[in-house]
Amino acid sequence: PAVDQRVEHLACGPDYMFRVRALTSQHVSNFSNVLTLRACAAPQAPARLRPCLESSGAGPLALAWDPPSDSGGCPIKEYIVLEDTPNGTVQLAVTRDEKFVPEPQAQLRKFRVCASTAQATCGEESALSGWWAVSPDPPVLRQGEAVNGAVLDPTEIVLSWDPVMPDLGDDVGVYYIVQGKIAGSEVFVDATLQPTRETTITVGALF
Repeated sequence: PAVDQRVEHLACGPDYMFRVRALTSQHVSNFSNVLTLRACAAPQAPARLRPCLESSGAGPLALAWDPPSDSGGCPIKEYIVLEDTPNGTVQLAVTRDEKFVPEPQAQLRKFRVCASTAQATCGEESALSGWWAVSPDPPVLRQGEAVNGAVLDPTEIVLSWDPVMPDLGDDVGVYYIVQGKIAGSEVFVDATLQPTRETTITVGALF
């Protein structure tokens, strides 16, 4: 049967070299091969867990992160990507990269990432929640009607469009940028002072 020996009170970081030999009442064996190990604590959480685009323009969102500020004394071996779902926690990936592209699903999602070393399967976790999907489809724009029977000036028109996804609050809500130009001019200009969450707006003079 295998014989195990627990070695305690090692410092985190240095390499330790171990060997063993057998003793009987009459003989002593040669030493075994030398095994080099490193004692280390669990790594801290990966830093700056964030969403990012895989490429410029529309496309799937990726999870990206930086290495932990403290690896616990051992090199980072890999990262484990988890997702909390209504049915429990799902392991999405085990990767050596500092980026992972989840399958796009149009819903509010919560991801967690932890780092592993040779001595620690998963250290502290970083978490990120948000609406996770491909870039939204462009709205379909149409001329709308004045809200609550408001009287429009001759220079005003109402623009309307349908929401591109549900409004889930300030953290993950959708904002819209409205631009316009006079036919024949070369440049579109912003028709509102700032991005808006409304889907019906009244637009006046563009210049």
